[in-house]
Amino acid sequence: EEATCRVIDSLIRLQEGEYQTRGQASDRSGSFAEAQRLALDVLHGTNAVSSRRKLYSYFQEAIRLQPQGEVLLRKCARDGVRIADSRPISAGTLVFASHGSAMRDVPEPDVFLLDRPREHYLQYGWNRHTCLGQYVSPVIIVESMIAVLGLQDLSRPSPRPLCGFWVTRYD
Repeated sequence: EEATCRVIDSLIRLQEGEYQTRGQASDRSGSFAEAQRLALDVLHGTNAVSSRRKLYSYFQEAIRLQPQGEVLLRKCARDGVRIADSRPISAGTLVFASHGSAMRDVPEPDVFLLDRPREHYLQYGWNRHTCLGQYVSPVIIVESMIAVLGLQDLSRPSPRPLCGFWVTRYD
């Protein structure tokens, strides 16, 4: 699944220092080492529930930084609708909604933070337009994160692909 690749890619970018963090003292910032430790905790049966819960926060932030399907094209359903303080939109008008860039319109957009408010995460839509995949996809992706982060020597091939990762050892 593309979203899983994007999350793993984002975590490797975190490891490579592409995203800002607040250092070791902050519980708010994530680190690749912590994500890997959480995955190993789950694999070893230690603190599995709390580790999965925190890995879900890693998933949310990782997909915010490397979203799948960054834009939506929609038709306006009725005359007079406004987006924020825009002029009224006519029924049938195509509207280009860029939720990928909207997730970067947040305080400290380049910092990998684990405790952002729910409204900063738009990858599944919002309110009545929320995708039903919001319930299944995170479970699959977090379990995939656990499996991949549990591997040793996780790194990229050279040259770096658009989305991908490479494992040099399986033991």
